[in-house]
Amino acid sequence: MSPDQQIYSRVYSLILGLGYDTYSYLPGDVAYPFVHIGEQFKQNERLHKDRLNAQTQLTVHVWGNDWRRRGDITQMMYAIEQAIVKEFGVRGEDISTQLITDNSTNTPLMHGIVDINITY
Repeated sequence: MSPDQQIYSRVYSLILGLGYDTYSYLPGDVAYPFVHIGEQFKQNERLHKDRLNAQTQLTVHVWGNDWRRRGDITQMMYAIEQAIVKEFGVRGEDISTQLITDNSTNTPLMHGIVDINITY
């Protein structure tokens, strides 16, 4: 298994372990809130004799459909962030979060985004 896939799989397991409905794809008709582990990008840094150093960025999406429960979404984002920091030793400046409104459906959605930069 590639290092990128190992990181993706570990993040997926961590989020499941937090008790959140988690998907590797954007699901159809499911209950809110849920987590979708989305995009992953990689940049090579340096090739050594025995390995390649790289960075990978992984985007975790948290979706909710009730603005009265905004705190639930931000709490989920915080728990995900803390689990990843603990597991991978990620520095604070290597994680960014944002919460935006998504009006692409009949019901306005809360879209939490957690971007993680992991060096290996």
